[in-house]
Amino acid sequence: PHQGADARDIKVADGMLFVGLEADGNGSVHVVDVRDPSNPVALFDIVLPDYLYVHNLFYHQGFLFIVDLSSGTGIAIVDLRAIDLDNPPNSPITDTLWTITDGGVHDVVAQGDRLYVCKLGAGLWIYDIADLANEAPQPLGSGPGISTHSCWPTADGHFVITGEERLGGGIKVYRVTDNPDGSVALDIVDEVNFSLSTAFSVHNQAVIGNRIYNAWFQSGLQVFDVDPDSGWLSLVAGYDTYPQPTLPTYNGAWGVYPFLGDDRILISDISNGLFVLELIDLDGDDDGVIDACEPPLLGRGDVNADGAVNVADAIYSLDVLFLGVAAPCEDAADSNDDGMLNIADPITLLGYLFSGATPPPPPLP
Repeated sequence: PHQGADARDIKVADGMLFVGLEADGNGSVHVVDVRDPSNPVALFDIVLPDYLYVHNLFYHQGFLFIVDLSSGTGIAIVDLRAIDLDNPPNSPITDTLWTITDGGVHDVVAQGDRLYVCKLGAGLWIYDIADLANEAPQPLGSGPGISTHSCWPTADGHFVITGEERLGGGIKVYRVTDNPDGSVALDIVDEVNFSLSTAFSVHNQAVIGNRIYNAWFQSGLQVFDVDPDSGWLSLVAGYDTYPQPTLPTYNGAWGVYPFLGDDRILISDISNGLFVLELIDLDGDDDGVIDACEPPLLGRGDVNADGAVNVADAIYSLDVLFLGVAAPCEDAADSNDDGMLNIADPITLLGYLFSGATPPPPPLP
């Protein structure tokens, strides 16, 4: 019955696989029993007449949040707490518990008692869902954004990271401050935007603890840490799944799944397929500092000496890149044994420049 559907989003929880059906016309969500992944069994459909272009889903504590891209439709919340997988419904579920009918909603994430809603042109919104069984979600506060496409909170909920899918779109970090009246304030404390020569846009994020894993289209996987006090971003690692030339198109990495562990990070690339990546600790001498002796993909300090560690420290002088600097720890850093750290040693050079150390001056021409 769903041959015309576009399976736009899937989620798995409590033994169930939820398939969001976009542009189908016959259903909203298809639910499958995957308690035995080698023998999936179709269970039931959710069919909501106003939610037939389902783009994103999120399941939390027995409630399924369904995001429809039809103009003005918004979010439907379906109560699945009473579902018995051994005795599933014999007809489609057609009732919603609550709806949020604000237009422009693109994605949602639920954590604890809060729902984080990405409203494209209306930025990031937070709702109270502490008593969702008895009370509709209540808005707590919002923060501005441009094409706010995706979001995810840190584990403690002190910060929320959003991705803006647009020309030059990157990630923003919002600090969440609880007000005495129960509302929240959202303030942007850091952001990263890549050059258009590197990537057209970011796409999706997932957060574990304070670490953000981003599918960044033509820049592949990009991983950052959020400082738990300041909210400032530090680059951790990157892997380019898209070696083709960068164009103003949505090509490259658009899906990320880090929840199997850092030795099995899954990245789906529209053009180049599925990648399984491993994030490796490069502090080889266990001194607590990733430096030029341990060529990393990461680590960042106050490179521009402006008194703050922030996104401005992500770029160092092009003179250093192209002229080269004297190579410390040659055995580890000078990969081509020419006695210099230069563009011919790309991974080492990036690690050195992002280490926060002050490099020696470039040699005279």
